[in-house]
Amino acid sequence: IAIICRTWSQVKQIAKTLQQASIPVDVYTEKFFNVPAVKDILAWGHFIVNSTQADPALFRILSQQMGISWTRSFFQKTKTGNIKEKIQSLMGIINENQLSTSAKEKLLWVMEKTRSLQNKFGQNRQADEMVWEILSETDILRKTRHNYRYMDRLNLINSGHLMSIAESLIIREKDKSLKHWLTYINILQLDLKYPAIQPESYDSSIAVQVLTVHKSKGLEFPVVMIPFLRAGSFPLRKKTSVIVDSLPEPWYQWPKPENITLDEEYINEERRIFYVAVTRAKEQLYLLGPSKAQSTLLKELENSNISIMEILPMQEKETQIPIESISEIKQNLLVDLNREISAHQYHNATTIIEDIRCLDQNGKLSENSPYEDLYPSVSRRMKYQDSILDSNLIKLSASSIEEYDQCSLKYRLDKIDRVPQRRSKVAMEFGIIIHNVLEEFHGAEDQSLEMLRNLLDKHWRQDAFEYLIREEEFKHQGEQILKDYFDFVEKYPPQVIGREKRFEFIIESLNVQISGKIDRIDKDGKYLSVVDYKTGKNKESAKNSLQLALYIEALKRDSVDGIQGIPGTATLHFLRHPDDPLSSHEFTEKDLNSHQERIKKVAEGIRKGIFNAKPNDYICQNCDYREFLCPAWEEK
Repeated sequence: IAIICRTWSQVKQIAKTLQQASIPVDVYTEKFFNVPAVKDILAWGHFIVNSTQADPALFRILSQQMGISWTRSFFQKTKTGNIKEKIQSLMGIINENQLSTSAKEKLLWVMEKTRSLQNKFGQNRQADEMVWEILSETDILRKTRHNYRYMDRLNLINSGHLMSIAESLIIREKDKSLKHWLTYINILQLDLKYPAIQPESYDSSIAVQVLTVHKSKGLEFPVVMIPFLRAGSFPLRKKTSVIVDSLPEPWYQWPKPENITLDEEYINEERRIFYVAVTRAKEQLYLLGPSKAQSTLLKELENSNISIMEILPMQEKETQIPIESISEIKQNLLVDLNREISAHQYHNATTIIEDIRCLDQNGKLSENSPYEDLYPSVSRRMKYQDSILDSNLIKLSASSIEEYDQCSLKYRLDKIDRVPQRRSKVAMEFGIIIHNVLEEFHGAEDQSLEMLRNLLDKHWRQDAFEYLIREEEFKHQGEQILKDYFDFVEKYPPQVIGREKRFEFIIESLNVQISGKIDRIDKDGKYLSVVDYKTGKNKESAKNSLQLALYIEALKRDSVDGIQGIPGTATLHFLRHPDDPLSSHEFTEKDLNSHQERIKKVAEGIRKGIFNAKPNDYICQNCDYREFLCPAWEEK
């Protein structure tokens, strides 16, 4: 069931009413810049660069360590000082031993982190690097090592989004500094409705969905209710602007209507929005409005005499079933409970149920509370969720399967929580550049070494490397790799019929969707051979390559657009090993079944929510999450 409203205030009103009546509600009203982790990152950023927001930033940082009362008292005593004077005052407080040992340690921690981050800022590091350093140095996400409730997931995914904003800015801006990025963020914050990114939810059908029309675009529900259909509510009453009263001429992407007033144009737009709302319903649609001051949109429907529409008066208040409201504490717990079940976090759900039972024992609810019926319904819902785990389609690729096998916690942080990785960025960008060069090279008619060098210059991205010396080092490596590659293909010219070809297929028995992209497909006699370029230094056997096995499976299933034929050899081409660059294998049905078993185990682990850290010195030394997100590497 979905309840679709015209405005956010209506969404909040409906959600509050349902929560008070113990009805499970799925409503997300969080705004991006109100997410605690986002506010913490920005606070440290403004404090480090000493922006105009440095004072409130320091207040937030201190209050989290020292408490609100202490911080408020400190700011009252130093209200005339600038940020540097406040830092000096804090150092004076530490040196004068005015604090308890515990409080002194907390304040020393703030000063130590401030010093470290300011030093890194002074090294002219880019905005995305500074965001990463803030996350690494501070405690913003550390508690997510051991907790994975909704708010933890919200903090993780929106911290990742904030870093993505930083990464996108440094690609297109000449000024890549943290200070410039914070100015850009200040502009984004002018949009008070900028929504938070929501954590992944596997099943939202366990609760009533309450959302705005704009949020409902592209979605469908068996049952849709549209309330508040009264005059001035939907359509919304037109507000007269003192600044803009019409669209600028160049903005019209459709023929500008003639002989129509602005008021008529406004109503037409509201009618289009209403159309979006009503067409979200797949089976049943309920339109709720008063008999007096009725919405013009509802009147239009009534006057159209639609055969499948039934008009019924609502019950009078005295005949309605009385609903006993539950406490705000239980309302919040119920919301949390629904979120944990929909995310398949059953351990968290069980903990919340125990919290609810404790509230009952403490007498915070009456004995005849409607919430007492929750326990059997929750049990049924959790059993239902268990029964449909296998029905959830899981989308995987070769790299995500290998990542889960290496460390399922890293998979969760990367693929589900979407926390960006940093250390692998340079090598990854270099690999992308080389792949782009070879794709264009094999699509050209006139192939030469000079052309390869020109393509390298064309696709080269200076901003992908931290400093000039490293860029020059990688550029030299790229030139050598391409020269060796050209010598090889000149000696063994391939008949290329496909480049960077995407594929997608579903393994029905596992209900898993596999997707990927094949670097190169060659015609080899009557067979098709696949080639995967490797820019890394380590070599591996093609027989053990899950990636190649999936390429062959995709060809067998005719899942590669525009390519058909009998799959033959699959080859790894190691570009850094010109003397012995190839490892090839012809995959048998037994080989493919073996790889499918591996996929099955990964899918089962993901469905069951198994995301455990797997400490390994070799793998962990290059893991971005080790420092502040992995419980296995927590400081003792």
